[in-house]
Amino acid sequence: ILARQKTANLFVDEEDLKAKVRAAIGEPEYDVAEFYKTSGWCQKLARSKYFENMTLSLIMVNAVWLAIDTDFNVPDVPTATVFVVMEHFFCAFFFCEWLLRFAAFRRTRDCIKDFWLVFDGFLMAATVTETWLMQFILWAADLHQGRPESSSMIRIVRLMRIVRIARIARVLHMVPELLILVKAMVVAMRAVFFSVTLLVLVLYVFGIVFTQLAQGAPRAEAYFATVPDSMTTLLLNGIFLDSVGEVVRDVGRDNLLFSALYMAFILVATLTVMNMLVGILVEVISVIASVEKEQLMVTTVQEKLEEVMDLVGLSRDNHLTRWEFIKLIQQPEAARILQDVGVDAVGLFDFVGVIFPSSRATITFPALIQVVLSLRGNNLATVKDLVDLRKCLLAELGRVPALENLPTARLR
Repeated sequence: ILARQKTANLFVDEEDLKAKVRAAIGEPEYDVAEFYKTSGWCQKLARSKYFENMTLSLIMVNAVWLAIDTDFNVPDVPTATVFVVMEHFFCAFFFCEWLLRFAAFRRTRDCIKDFWLVFDGFLMAATVTETWLMQFILWAADLHQGRPESSSMIRIVRLMRIVRIARIARVLHMVPELLILVKAMVVAMRAVFFSVTLLVLVLYVFGIVFTQLAQGAPRAEAYFATVPDSMTTLLLNGIFLDSVGEVVRDVGRDNLLFSALYMAFILVATLTVMNMLVGILVEVISVIASVEKEQLMVTTVQEKLEEVMDLVGLSRDNHLTRWEFIKLIQQPEAARILQDVGVDAVGLFDFVGVIFPSSRATITFPALIQVVLSLRGNNLATVKDLVDLRKCLLAELGRVPALENLPTARLR
């Protein structure tokens, strides 16, 4: 049972992820602007979409400029003025941008709650150190006059520029489509790890077999002299299929058994394990796409119903009564929203007695969203649904004796 449970945890549970999305209904979505001040030009710029888009554009330009600087700013040649100007421009802009976002916070201790501000803070510390502080140290130590130790120090300083490329990670924050792919990679990490582990084990076993069989075979020993050499050959020429035909024909001249074993390895490792890994990634992408679609639907229903509640004068912070619920779903806009998500707005009136068992029963706004999502026509029946159906039938059957005692005229 334990082994079965561990195997089940290897793969992604779509229903579990969707349940977590629905469980988060009603929780406020994180927005860093909630921690900003309400007055001042710093918070105004930090909230501005134009300033955000300009920052994103300069991040992309900086990423391209890093490649240009790497190719054309040669260490042994005096640095051109354009490289110095651009280097200080980018450093000054991102430093001022970070200071502006920092100054926009209402309380300083709230800064650590924003991951991207902390992330950019580390990048800024590295950038300022490399652009201004280290340059000053090099100048003060007079290392720029061609001493033997100066070149090694300058190379270390230039290696610090690699940290700047990490700033492009902010694009993930501003482009949700890329963030979805990153989420899929994180979710698939466990399954990918065990698939790669299985692949390494296959490489190791076949590496030992080929190394033992290659002893005394001159052509095979060129590829399988030791176990590490065998694993390297199998990885590059077996899994990545680099010149695989040449290797198979070459080792087959010593013994056809080598060719047969090599083809068996390709069948096991490349055609089976690698394709299984691709299948896992495809399945994870499908699950993440389905969960993101569910998240979008939940967000849409929540926002639209909040707008309708504001129009009819209902507060989403209070509990809804039976009559307030009926008043809400009678609105044409609410009916259209329910129809868009696959809920029969007309048939929902029949479930009022189930949602509100008594006249004094109430429901919260997050619970209302849960009810709406649970009544979609494309939902699969679960054990919980059958239990709820049983309770409903028992409640209706419990009313039968009371109806039998009513006068016949009233029944007519």
